[in-house]
Amino acid sequence: MLPFFSPWKRWTRKLAGVPVVLGGALALAGVITSVFAIEVFLTVYYDGYLKGVLIYFPIVLYSLSIPNVAAFCKSVSKRLTDYENYETQASHEYHLMQKVFIFNALTSYLSILLTAYIYIPFGPEVISVFQNYGVSFSKATIEPSMLQSRLKAFMITTQAISFATETIVPWLTRHALEGKVRRGIPEEVGNDSEDVKRFLKRVEKQVDLPVYDVNEDYAEMVLQFGYVSLFSVIWPLTGLCAFVNNWVELRSDAAKISFNARRPISSRTDSIGPWLDNLQRVTWFSSFTNASILYLFHGEHDGPRLSLGMLLLSLLISEHAYLGLRTLVGLMLESVPMNAELDVRKKEFGIKSSWLSRLGDTIGTAGINSSMPGTVHGLKARADVIMVGDQVVNTEQFESDVGVQAIRSRLKTT
Repeated sequence: MLPFFSPWKRWTRKLAGVPVVLGGALALAGVITSVFAIEVFLTVYYDGYLKGVLIYFPIVLYSLSIPNVAAFCKSVSKRLTDYENYETQASHEYHLMQKVFIFNALTSYLSILLTAYIYIPFGPEVISVFQNYGVSFSKATIEPSMLQSRLKAFMITTQAISFATETIVPWLTRHALEGKVRRGIPEEVGNDSEDVKRFLKRVEKQVDLPVYDVNEDYAEMVLQFGYVSLFSVIWPLTGLCAFVNNWVELRSDAAKISFNARRPISSRTDSIGPWLDNLQRVTWFSSFTNASILYLFHGEHDGPRLSLGMLLLSLLISEHAYLGLRTLVGLMLESVPMNAELDVRKKEFGIKSSWLSRLGDTIGTAGINSSMPGTVHGLKARADVIMVGDQVVNTEQFESDVGVQAIRSRLKTT
C-alpha cells in the first residue's frame, strides 16, 4: 500500500515557504545592492586617501559575501523542497530548480539592472541628496558606457573564471591530493590478478570523484541565454561571446565529465525539464528589458531621458509584439511535420499496406488502392483510410473486421 500525502497539506507547506524564499531573495538583493553602491562610490566618486587600494575592496567584499549568501539561500531552498514532500523525483527537482533559479538570476543580473535603471537615470539626483547632507563627492560624469563595461565583465571575465574553477582547479587539486595519498599510504600486496587490481583502482578513483550534476550545466546555459536575450542591445557582441564560450564549454564539460566527476548514470528524458520554463520566462522578461533600455538610451550620449508614459507604452507594445510573434511561430511549427514524424508515418503505412494485402489475399478481400497522392496530407490519409472495392474504409474498422473474418475462417478449417 502506497503512503498518501494530502495535496492540501503540500500546498500549505508551499505557502509557508513563500515568505522564506522571498526573504532570502531580498537578503541576497540587499547584499548585492550594498556591494554595488560601495563599488560605484569607491571607483567613481571617491578621490581620497588609498584610493588605489580601496578600489579592490568591492571585489573582496563580493567574493566573501555574495557566494556565501547565495549558497545559504540554496541550502534553505533544498530544505524547503524536501519539506514540501513531492511524490516523484522529477517534481522534487522541478520545484527545487525554480527556487534556485531565483537566486542565480539575482546574482547574475541584478547589478546590470541596477546600473541601467537606478544608477545611470537617477545617479545625479542621489548624489545631490547626499551633498545636501554634507557628504562631498568628486566630480564625475555618469556615462551609459558604464553599462556596457559591466556587461563585458560578466560575459568575458566571469565566464573565464567559471571555466578555470570548473575544469582547471579541480584537475590540479585532484592530482595534488593523489600525490599526497600515494606517498602517505603504502601499496597493498594481494593475491589478485593484475586485471582485478587495475579494475579496483579504477573503481576507487571513480568513488573519490564528485557526483556530476547536469542541472549545474543547465543553469549556466540558461543564465548565458539570459545575458544574450536580456542585454544584447547594450553590447551587440554579446551573442558572439556566448558562441565562443559555448564552443569552449562543450569541450571543457566533456573533460569535466570524463576526468573530474564520477561517471554519470544515463537516464531517459524527453526535454530539459524545469529549465525550459525558465527559458520561456527569461524570453518574456527580455521583451521588457530590451524595449526599456532602447527607449531610455536612444540617441543619448550623456545620459537617459525619462517619460513615464512613453516608457510604459513602449513596454506594452514590446510585450504584445513578443506574445503575438510567439503565438504565430508556435502555430506555424505545429502545422509543419518534422522529418522524423514523416519517416514514422511512411513506415507505418508500409507495414499496414503489406499486412492488409496479405490478409486480403488470404480471405478474398480487395487489396489497398495505391493510387492515392503521395503528399504529406495524402500520406496521413493513407495511414488512416484504405480502399476496399469502391468504398473508403477506416483502417481501424477494417483491421477489426479482417481480424474477425480471419479467426472465423481459421475455425472453419480446423
